[in-house]
Amino acid sequence: MPRPYPHAESFPSNRPPGMLTCLLIPTLCVMTVCLIFFCYDTTSSLAASSDSILPADSDAQAPPLTPNVLQVQNSQPAFDIFSLAFQPPNRDGVRTLPRVDRAHLAKLDSLALLLDPSDETNPLHPSAILEAKTRWPPVVTSLPAPPTPQRPSDQALCGSPRCRFLLPLRISEPEARARNHVAQLARLAQSLNRTLVLPNAGKGRLGACFHWPLARYYDVGGLGAHTAPLDAFQSWTRGRGSIPPTAQIAWLSARADAALDYSETITRPELVAGVLASEIDEVVSRLPGCLDTKFALSLDAHAPVFVRPERRALKGGQAGEAIAEALEALAGEHNRAADAPVPLEPADVLVVNWDLRAPLFSDVRKLAHAPDLAAAAGAMAPVKPFVAVDWRMESLDEETILVCARSLVATLGKVLLAHDDIHDVWLGIDVPLSVAKVEELDLPSVLALQERGVRQHHADGAKVVSRAFRSGGELEGWKVRGYEEFDNAGLSMETLQDVGVRDIVNRLMGGEASLLIASGESCGKPGYVSNIWYRRVNLTDHIVSVSTQNLIDERKSAFAGEAGPTMFRNDVVYFEQ
Repeated sequence: MPRPYPHAESFPSNRPPGMLTCLLIPTLCVMTVCLIFFCYDTTSSLAASSDSILPADSDAQAPPLTPNVLQVQNSQPAFDIFSLAFQPPNRDGVRTLPRVDRAHLAKLDSLALLLDPSDETNPLHPSAILEAKTRWPPVVTSLPAPPTPQRPSDQALCGSPRCRFLLPLRISEPEARARNHVAQLARLAQSLNRTLVLPNAGKGRLGACFHWPLARYYDVGGLGAHTAPLDAFQSWTRGRGSIPPTAQIAWLSARADAALDYSETITRPELVAGVLASEIDEVVSRLPGCLDTKFALSLDAHAPVFVRPERRALKGGQAGEAIAEALEALAGEHNRAADAPVPLEPADVLVVNWDLRAPLFSDVRKLAHAPDLAAAAGAMAPVKPFVAVDWRMESLDEETILVCARSLVATLGKVLLAHDDIHDVWLGIDVPLSVAKVEELDLPSVLALQERGVRQHHADGAKVVSRAFRSGGELEGWKVRGYEEFDNAGLSMETLQDVGVRDIVNRLMGGEASLLIASGESCGKPGYVSNIWYRRVNLTDHIVSVSTQNLIDERKSAFAGEAGPTMFRNDVVYFEQ
């Protein structure tokens, strides 16, 4: 009988019949398990990329109310919307969510305008929002209104149940004399039983519109009056909601403003006072613009007033109490446009435009310079004894500045030769130039400094002085130092670039120097009218800047004292063209 499969016997097998099955079944099981894990990992990644985070426990029937897998970084700044959308999960399958504020939400709101509202894949489509309510984390569809800022309590801010402030909106004179006016304003606030709002400082000026707090320039703890910082006062005005604090403008000046109309109601030997008859908008237009933009004040009810003290009363420093009485008498004057048949209560805020030069009170505390600036000046000062130079070169033209630079070198040579124990010179100028690095300045470098007031002829004048101290120069053997020492004085670059800070440090240097050399009228900044009176009284032919005159007055007072002759060897030596 023929065999149908003759080849079956050619390869005899000794394997048991179930061996192949035993090997195949475990292999299939392993592949099945791997496939299950792969599918689970893919599903988890997709869920994470769509911000749907599944419960950690696979047997759970519902997502937890407070998932532990979400992590929020509160310290992370602004983020990129698109990088967040495609951010992969970390090794634990968790995406780290950044902090989102209202600025970011506004960007997301603008991004939503690019989406098709009829597309069902749009996250803002009604069907997608309905589905998102059952997911975690939920989709935010609306936000509560921002909370109303809480104003500082009157008791905490001014120490009384109801605050009444005196706000120095503008102080007309520069920093060198404005610090004396701050002390006068503190004394006036005491007489009016008001809290003084400390003006800000910047660019060598004081007033409510500047950037830095007053403590950047001065030690405000020595005022001896109850004060409030400007930023706290600003928050107080904005925290009153729909009922802003009432305010009255007080214009204090020894001269009349031709652009305003005056109605005199008080006439005394010490002063003339009354109501400004101009429209309130006209009066406000004559004041710094930050009155409207920085503070929430109501100027509608109270009429703006003025006080014009007589010059004879100002000379003795006895006009302060008379001015305080006049301001109290005018506190109830109502605006002519307002319907107020009876006098008003004094305004919450007395906004003062201070345009006075002479002191009102004689018994005031002198405002000291900021401890940080005093420490910086001490760190920068040359070894004593030294010569300090105060050169106001900012307003000089190209020809004058070179002539004055050579005059300064000649004056320094005479002074230093007469004092063989002095080897160091401090060069204080009113533009931010480094004496040590002035030779390295090229035209592009000078152009980069133009925003800070530096011009090419300023650098040329400083080079004349710098080269005199080099090998072969007229002042070889002596050392010169300048504002480049600021790098090691512990002050920030923003602070160092301020003209007021430079003036203060220069005055502090001049107060410690044994010899002072200053630019006269032909080589420095023109002086103010008050310096003409000073020249006539003191029989001097020099008119100098307010900052220089302040330094000279302080040196004269110290020179006349007990410690003066041992430290100071002159009041001032001028150099001219």
